[in-house]
Amino acid sequence: MRIIGTLCFVCIAFISLRSQRLSLAESEVSFDSDAPLEYITAALSTMDGVLDLSSGEFAFKVMMRDFQGFNNSLQRIHFLENYIEESVFPTATFVGYLVDPIDLEAQTAQLIRVKGQLNIHGQTEDFLIDVMVRSMDDGFAFDAQFVIELADFEIDIPRIVEQKISEQIEIDVKGKFQ
Repeated sequence: MRIIGTLCFVCIAFISLRSQRLSLAESEVSFDSDAPLEYITAALSTMDGVLDLSSGEFAFKVMMRDFQGFNNSLQRIHFLENYIEESVFPTATFVGYLVDPIDLEAQTAQLIRVKGQLNIHGQTEDFLIDVMVRSMDDGFAFDAQFVIELADFEIDIPRIVEQKISEQIEIDVKGKFQ
């Protein structure tokens, strides 16, 4: 039985090395809304992600309810219930591929591009994003910033609060693959 277990482990290790699949070990996603009358920021550190270096394909998923921060608890409730509609659209996803390869042996940070589809609030938009990548002993770290338009994701801002919520939201994503 021990031999079979060892063979299974060796096969799984070989398949993993062959596909070069990395999992997200650490992550942080934050967003900022800088409107004329109010600045709002929130973040989470529980993103799921996987990257297959051999194919260049990747996928990320966040649970919208995991965002914390905001200026007060009522603002978070409005974010989840009125804007994101978390009960209907509980996740946001980004699925795509590396446009540029990652050199895991590089001694300096690399700027690469990724292309994919971001899905928020049930709406999907194409994005081409610049990502800074830094090799580490046990994987690599990445950092990316981009801007989304709320209208593209059919997130409506009521007229009464349009001076408090920006139509453009800045997104910052950081993480470490192992």
